[in-house]
Amino acid sequence: MIVYVDLLILSNLLLDWSLIVFTGHIAKEDIRFWRIGLGAIIAVSSLILFFLPHSLLFVMGRFLFSVIIIVVAFPYRAFKQFIINLSIFYSLSFLVGGILISFNLSSSAIRVDFFDYKIWIILAVSFLFANSLTYIFKVQLVHHKLFIPVKIVVGEKVMNLIGFYDTGNGAVSSSGIPLVFLQAVRLGPLENLIRDGDIRMESVTWHTLGGMHKGLAFKPQAFYIKEGKRYRACEVLLTLVQEPFADQGYQVLLNKKMFE
Repeated sequence: MIVYVDLLILSNLLLDWSLIVFTGHIAKEDIRFWRIGLGAIIAVSSLILFFLPHSLLFVMGRFLFSVIIIVVAFPYRAFKQFIINLSIFYSLSFLVGGILISFNLSSSAIRVDFFDYKIWIILAVSFLFANSLTYIFKVQLVHHKLFIPVKIVVGEKVMNLIGFYDTGNGAVSSSGIPLVFLQAVRLGPLENLIRDGDIRMESVTWHTLGGMHKGLAFKPQAFYIKEGKRYRACEVLLTLVQEPFADQGYQVLLNKKMFE
């Protein structure tokens, strides 16, 4: 059997790129193309595992490569989220791999024929769909001012995140500063930031349809929202929430008063 290395690498690159992008969308992760590209290259390099003499070593090596791919492709936020990402990636790999192999079952071996046009149709459609989905979330929704890039500076930590323009959020502190809600996991351990004097917490209250709520907030060193090609500085108080937002594609709930 002749193996064409260029076709093997190209097909795996398309497939792994698509799987990583789909994993990111399902897990509601930030899609950064340079990270996805590195992850896909690492995934292609896992082809060396086929030269291992024992199947057990292959399985162990495949798992190790999957861990590295997820670490590279998506920023680490929490161990639970890492396990979710890894599980989704593994499940998608087995699902798509099963579909591809199903076209080429043999009594003597199970193989994927990269000269079968049906294989390339699946790879091309998956790649185009994955990137179209990313374009819709990262470009079209941003252009419609629903999803807006934000930059937050807390101490020495600089976070480039996506904010959601919530017209229902008009909450302000007692001094009239708009409250912006941020996923707490984005900051990491608060004890270090408080000890180093990077943040000073204060008590705030806000009203929703569910009633009045109380929480802790602080003023970051800097908070910017992107308008066109430039960032505009805003004075806000960050209010931390423990649970991830239900919607997809954002990590910060913006305040409508920032745009008035």
